Amino acid sequence: MSVSTVQKPRLSTGVFTDEELDYYDSLGPDYFPEEEENPVGECDFHYLSIHLVFQLLKRVFPEPSDVLLAVNNFIYWDRTQKGLVVGPDLYMVKGVGRRIRGIYKTWEENGRTPDLVMEFASNKTWQIDLNKKMAIYEQNLKVSEYFLFDPMGGRYPKKLQGYRLAQGRYQPIPLEGDRLYSEQLDLELVPDGMYLRFFDRNRGELIPTPEEVEKARLLAEERAVTETEARMAAEAEVALLRAELDSLRGKAVQ
Repeated sequence: MSVSTVQKPRLSTGVFTDEELDYYDSLGPDYFPEEEENPVGECDFHYLSIHLVFQLLKRVFPEPSDVLLAVNNFIYWDRTQKGLVVGPDLYMVKGVGRRIRGIYKTWEENGRTPDLVMEFASNKTWQIDLNKKMAIYEQNLKVSEYFLFDPMGGRYPKKLQGYRLAQGRYQPIPLEGDRLYSEQLDLELVPDGMYLRFFDRNRGELIPTPEEVEKARLLAEERAVTETEARMAAEAEVALLRAELDSLRGKAVQ
């Protein structure tokens, strides 16, 4: 008489196939993959939009900093289930230190989960951002703020939308015009075409992009050169006038 075996359902977010999980399990309990076996290509507008936000946030939290800023890392929150994994486009964790990590395992970070997550819409992922990923950030990782930005528009219900955790559930953050305020960043998120910018209410200005910083540096250098040349010309003119005056005084004495 044969006895059927009831297998425990595999817990997975769908990132890895069953075959991949079996292989990863065979590599030992401490092995957690850093990337998918078949990574998906990325469109320029998707990459560029994420990259700019990453650069801007590094200006907001400059080195040295205990704020981790990371892009496209896998986050694991259950050391017994490798299938429980999510890969945010961008995330921020305060108080864990900014050292380079291949993956983020919450049990190695004193249980700290992201304070903020951002997803950027693409044709393949935008529906997952609004459903499966949103549920993970809300229910499993308890991410304080979740923002979604659509660089090209037409996929998310709104080009920019955000949610804040309140009593364990996400509540929509109200738009102020076309902007959203982030408590975690103390900044306003501002759509700018295919890019997302940050406005500092305290300073009353946008966080400058690297290009804007470089342009300001060049203008400052040009201004400094112009001022130096003007000062040298003025000093030369004064020296000439003094020489002429000394000459006239000498003639008067004679």
